[in-house]
Amino acid sequence: ALGNDGVLLRMKIARSGHRFVLPILLTEYQDPIVAFGAVTVVSVLVALIQVFIARPLRKHYRDLRKAQLLEQRQEEMATAQKQAEDAIDLLSNTVCNPAMYSFFNVDFFISCSNLFVFCVLIFRLI
Repeated sequence: ALGNDGVLLRMKIARSGHRFVLPILLTEYQDPIVAFGAVTVVSVLVALIQVFIARPLRKHYRDLRKAQLLEQRQEEMATAQKQAEDAIDLLSNTVCNPAMYSFFNVDFFISCSNLFVFCVLIFRLI
C-alpha cells in the first residue's frame, strides 16, 4: 500500500478468531513500481506455495489417513467375519450333533413310556 511513510506491505493473518496485521515498510519513499512489484511478487509466491507445496502435502496426508482408516476397517471386518464364522460353527455343531440331545434317542422314549405305564398302574392300584 502506498502511504505517507512510503510503500507498506500489510500481512494479515487470521487464526482462531484473532486477527493479526503485520505492517512491513518496504521503502521510505513512494514508488509505484516497488508497490506493484511487492503486490505481484507476494501474490505469485503465495499462489506458488499453495499450488506446489501446500496442496500436495494436504493431499498426501489425506490419502495416508484414508489408507489407515481403510486398513483399520478391513481388520475390523476380518475380525467380525471370523467371529461370525465361529458362531456359525458353534451353532452348526450344536444343532447337528444328536448326542447333545439324548432325549431324541429312541431308548429314552421307550424308557419314558415304560415309566409312564408303570406310574399309571401304580396310581390305579392306590
